[in-house]
Amino acid sequence: DLEEGQEQRALLRRLEWAAGRLDARRIEHSVPAVGLNIASCSNGATSTSEVAAFPGKITLVDGELRHHETPSFGSSNHMATVLIDSHRIDSTKVSILNIRPPLNKSSVDTVRVEKLCKQLGYNFSLAPKGKVDSSETRIDVLLDEGDFGWEPTLYVLAHNPLDLIDRTHQLLSGLGGVSK
Repeated sequence: DLEEGQEQRALLRRLEWAAGRLDARRIEHSVPAVGLNIASCSNGATSTSEVAAFPGKITLVDGELRHHETPSFGSSNHMATVLIDSHRIDSTKVSILNIRPPLNKSSVDTVRVEKLCKQLGYNFSLAPKGKVDSSETRIDVLLDEGDFGWEPTLYVLAHNPLDLIDRTHQLLSGLGGVSK
């Protein structure tokens, strides 16, 4: 199907462009130990194989964000699962990015994240171990507070990869730098 192939290539190009728009200075203290990734799918996607992401993650090298491979479909199972689960609930959300949430000593500063989301008009909800709460109707920001052997993660969602970067920069600016 030529039209589907064109749509997939366009989505992959938007992911590349979005990754290039990420501001390394803003995000440098928020790159998770497991690595940063951006994933996206088309409207109506129902399986993780329909989600494109960067294989091997996006990492910070010498102050610059680098990805070692171009985005491809079916390359990030965890991010794809969170995105598809979110997309089933809020069909407008087709893009996701993961960052490290702010900490208050050794635990996640959930109150700080929730307060900022409220100020920005974003729906906030908890997603323990990446499990999306199916009682939500709108999903903008998900917070996984982590667990033993499970890194805390802040998931930002948007209706396209470009808006995703703008939302991420807005959240990072509002958080005023994420503590280590």
